[in-house]
Amino acid sequence: MRQGLERAKAVEIQLAAGGARAASTQLALERASTTLARRSAKSTSLIEGLGAGDPTVPRIVIGTLEDPQMVALVQHFGIETENGATFAGLGLRGNRDRWELRGPDPVRPGLPLTVYLGVRWGALEDCLDRLTLGGRAGLTMISAKDGQREFDWRARVRGLEFHERENWLVPAQLETPQLALHVGARILAGRSSQYQSQAIAALERVSGWVGEPLTSKLHVFLVDDANYLHSFAQSSDLAVSLGLRNHRLVLLGKALPHDGGACVAAWAAKELLGPAIDPWLQEAAGIDGAGTWWGRDLPVWGKHLLAAQLLPSVQQLVEPTSAHELSQHQLSAGRGLLFRYLRGARGPEFLKSLWSGESSLKVDDSIEQGFRQWLQDTPTKTSPRQPAQRVAGSFLTGVALDSTARIGGGYDNIDLDQSLSSARATGADSLSITSYFNGTPNWREQASTGGRQASEGDVSIAQVVARSRNAQLGFLAFQPHILLSDSTGHSAWQRRTSAAHWQEFFDELNPALVHYALLAELCRVDLLCVGTSLSRRNANRSLAPQAHQTFSAGWSRAIGLARGGFSGLLTYAAEWDGEAQNYPHWDALDFVGISYFPQLKELGQAPPAEPYLDLRWSSLLKSLDELAASAGKPVLMMEFGVRSVTEGANETAVGAGPASAQLQLQYYRAFAQALERRRAAGNNQPDAFGGFFAWKWSARPSSGGTMDRSFDLRGKPAAQILPSLAPVQ
Repeated sequence: MRQGLERAKAVEIQLAAGGARAASTQLALERASTTLARRSAKSTSLIEGLGAGDPTVPRIVIGTLEDPQMVALVQHFGIETENGATFAGLGLRGNRDRWELRGPDPVRPGLPLTVYLGVRWGALEDCLDRLTLGGRAGLTMISAKDGQREFDWRARVRGLEFHERENWLVPAQLETPQLALHVGARILAGRSSQYQSQAIAALERVSGWVGEPLTSKLHVFLVDDANYLHSFAQSSDLAVSLGLRNHRLVLLGKALPHDGGACVAAWAAKELLGPAIDPWLQEAAGIDGAGTWWGRDLPVWGKHLLAAQLLPSVQQLVEPTSAHELSQHQLSAGRGLLFRYLRGARGPEFLKSLWSGESSLKVDDSIEQGFRQWLQDTPTKTSPRQPAQRVAGSFLTGVALDSTARIGGGYDNIDLDQSLSSARATGADSLSITSYFNGTPNWREQASTGGRQASEGDVSIAQVVARSRNAQLGFLAFQPHILLSDSTGHSAWQRRTSAAHWQEFFDELNPALVHYALLAELCRVDLLCVGTSLSRRNANRSLAPQAHQTFSAGWSRAIGLARGGFSGLLTYAAEWDGEAQNYPHWDALDFVGISYFPQLKELGQAPPAEPYLDLRWSSLLKSLDELAASAGKPVLMMEFGVRSVTEGANETAVGAGPASAQLQLQYYRAFAQALERRRAAGNNQPDAFGGFFAWKWSARPSSGGTMDRSFDLRGKPAAQILPSLAPVQ
């Protein structure tokens, strides 16, 4: 379904017959069609009836049970319609209840179908502004009566199991006439009270410029784990809608950023003014009301973007397609700043007319220059983060945490804390966090209005950072990988020999680097790896002059973008040894980074004996010392490892032979012995060899063990070697 959705250039919105539709419902349908087209970058069309249309495009079906065709359609998915509509014992009871159903289209093979089903058309009207395209099957009950039934329904249908779920589904603990906070059991009272104050202030700012008081109430559920957000709403933002009109789920975990009340402010603006004609305005109003972005003062973050030349132009900020090109940390934050600028420069009445569509924003040089000058002149209370410095003489004993690369869920398991704690207990003091970014925006990003994220979701990555700090993993690195698409492999797998090939590559790499640089800055990690084995074994020596010029200039610009967005340390993980010896930009980085996966013998030969492994490690360490001396930078092994198979050190990529934890143990033991001899001989030079990240340490609880054939160290004898790899204090 997901691939069919990605390929589609258009989407149909089919309206079931039966029941009278009010004029307001028809207007809402037309507005929803326009909004969906902007969000998804696909053309949309409204079609009366369920039988017509183009069978090659996905469709959204909206209607009630008064149409026999609608009845037959939902029965296909197991919904019983003899007495209303029921599924798994629960049904549409009230006149305001409705369902959102997603699954494979029974008459359009390979394409997704989304169904909005209500008892009557009036029940559907206030959910039309959230029409979305989905590539994952599921059923959501949107109830106007009982928020807890909404939670229970989703948990039951999707088969979710959450520990202590009932502990945070509690009555409101902090309440005002406009705001009710339902506080999770693990959230400290001080944190929830602080959030309440920020949310009320954000709400009052919106009410102030709109000039009207609020008469509705918003229910906000505060939770401490990003997994709740993804599981209940299939989103990894700091705050998400639960499908209910006046209900939001907000992340307020320990050491994690939060939205500062932005979701409350956005809700207030919509309640007072109705849906914005341009969807970005509502998000921008929320961010302006909160005055923060991911826990940073909004103008301070804006000045960081401005200084790094990463602040989008006003034209980009108002363009719907910018969400497919720019990081959310540029686009959403920039839109909040633009909204604040317009509120001061043009006044609330202009904003309200812009909101309703009565006015439009004319973008010219004066507004472009005025916006930037206003931001430059805006006083701030705090200063930008100072550039990080490497601790001289330190040696990193780290592991690389593996992501599943699943959209919105690479680290969404309840055993993440146990995985991180076990890595620390085994001897690791540092962590490299892998993440994946699609060179081509996926269907979920195409439906977004706020900007691009990592495949796992930025909030998921931030949660790994926070919990790694809690596990006393002191030095943290980001190591992103660029994917060609959701369904194909790494960009590093492509062979590039021409200037056009390399230009295409940098067109994919630079947006990812900008995004991860800004995410790394917000998460305050220590090191960002700008790429991994991206030129393979040709080592750039065989490139034609024009191609080599494009390659060299492209890397200079890419590193400059990363340096501008991130004030920490930078490296690149070059494939050993050809790429590492010939990479031309070590002088622009803080570490020489190495990616080392050995190919010691041909497949089919006897596994190497320990003396041979020992010799190879000693030779490698000597070569790394020489490379560090020539580059004038310490070397970090950003990733190295061997599979737990009998031929794991002969050809690491293939992983041939039966499982063999012993082979992996020999490999790590030989590394420890070579390091020990190097240090005993007086060659303990942390300024030459600064440490390593062993590939890999899985975040999944079921990974590892002596019968596992992967690189994973969890539950294997080789993990016990990690303490001996660190220098004696």
